[in-house]
Amino acid sequence: MDGNKIEIEEIASATDDGVDAARLMEAGGVSVINRLTKVCPYGKESDYTYKLGIAENKNINLEQAIKDMTFTVFLAALTGALGLSAKIGGAPLVIVKGEGYADTPLGCIYTFINYFDAETRGLSFKVTNYAHEKYKDRYIKPVNLYGFKSNYTWYTKPNFKGYTEKETLYQTKEFF
Repeated sequence: MDGNKIEIEEIASATDDGVDAARLMEAGGVSVINRLTKVCPYGKESDYTYKLGIAENKNINLEQAIKDMTFTVFLAALTGALGLSAKIGGAPLVIVKGEGYADTPLGCIYTFINYFDAETRGLSFKVTNYAHEKYKDRYIKPVNLYGFKSNYTWYTKPNFKGYTEKETLYQTKEFF
């Protein structure tokens, strides 16, 4: 753009997938894009049966009550706690926006916690990750990307207490 180099440091807000991927590559010469989405990247959800492993975080400490956080601040806090910093392996993280919060990754959790426990200042989760049954190394050749499914159970309090909500997300890495 006008001969100036533009570096994209992070994407921490919900965004339209296709438009931003092109904009990112054009602006910053990005060759890898990481996505967090609710949309299965290949096949059916039931095809993701090869268990990769489990993880948990018993205390995601929040600086303020959920009710006082914007969705963008909430996303930044959660993506950090999930190990999904805005840059994964030097590449930006794109959170694929849905029609509303419920259709956006981590959006239903934000809405759920605001409704059931808006004063909470801490969360916890357990997650099980699965690869596609035919692509156990996570590289899905027909769509030329790496991807896996994550089944989360979220808790509105630390130490796996409080109200619970389940969410399935997909993480992908695409090379251009």
